[in-house]
Amino acid sequence: MKITAVETKGKFYQLHFDEGYEALTVNEDLLITQRLLKGKEISLETYQELAKLKDYQRGMEVSYRYLAHRLRSEKEVWEKLKLQEIPAAAARQVIIRLKELRLLDDAMFSDSFVKTMVREGKKGPGDIMRKLRKKGIAEETAARSLGEFYPAEQEAENAAATAEKIWQKNSRRSEREARQKVIQGLRQAGFSAEQIENALETADFSRSEDGEAENLKQAIEKNWRKYARLSEKEGKQKMLQYLARKGFQFDESRKMLDEWLEEGQHVEDE
Repeated sequence: MKITAVETKGKFYQLHFDEGYEALTVNEDLLITQRLLKGKEISLETYQELAKLKDYQRGMEVSYRYLAHRLRSEKEVWEKLKLQEIPAAAARQVIIRLKELRLLDDAMFSDSFVKTMVREGKKGPGDIMRKLRKKGIAEETAARSLGEFYPAEQEAENAAATAEKIWQKNSRRSEREARQKVIQGLRQAGFSAEQIENALETADFSRSEDGEAENLKQAIEKNWRKYARLSEKEGKQKMLQYLARKGFQFDESRKMLDEWLEEGQHVEDE
């Protein structure tokens, strides 16, 4: 068969053939090394080899662009190649070549990922391990990276800082409910039970008595409408039960509610 035309397609070249053979797209290196010029005669075997190399070269180009912004795991690159419809045989060769070029290394990726997450300080080892496993990193590789780059001292520091941020976000809740939110948030972030306990002891959870009283008053004002159609006695009972569930102290809640009702503010709200 003969190459009847060589058409430029951006950074690639499309080869057209006679005898009804499908056009092939190759990169510049392949075009030059194989001297793929218009009018050149090639065998069917050469055509088939070019078809295989075409998929490999396209896979390499896809991978280079994908790896240009940051490190990737082997699983991520596999998924990208599959998404771009690179045949499995060519994709395997791409993965092998990327490893040879040290552009793909799960151990290096794992170390870099852990360092980044530790520096951001928002996640504990448990969540980082889950993320690494989702990216296809072997458990022993992830464990080694965590052991080397996430010491207990750093986890304790990050857990305390995260606890304080969660506490501030829940400043309008009762102290008990805000504390529960802190525990829940730290668990979801992947901090260990030991470090959660340490964070509860060392983090700054200070709140003035006036602040807690204001939160209690706002809770009453916001929720009294739910019970306004009930008798005052039944409404008070339901409200006190609600406030208890939200973590407010019973005696303080009863006192605040009585004062609020005596002032007649519930009538204004209605």
